Amino acid sequence: MAAYTIDTSAAIKKLIGSGMPEAQAEAVVHTFAETQDERATKGHIREIKAELDSLKNYMLFRIVLAQIAGAGLVFALIKLFG
Repeated sequence: MAAYTIDTSAAIKKLIGSGMPEAQAEAVVHTFAETQDERATKGHIREIKAELDSLKNYMLFRIVLAQIAGAGLVFALIKLFG
């Protein structure tokens, strides 16, 4: 994952310079800096899509298998009682 870095000191000074109280500016910048590692990247999205595709294929296989089993049961019941 790509690391995103910001100059927290410069960001705090810029926010204070725009009129934000110092304590609030520090809290905003530090919170923002902490959450940078939690962002999803394009790589994460590709991994999730691959997992979803795999799950979709598995579920499709199970549905088809259930339909084949159901058809087999119907044919067996028709042969037994028909």
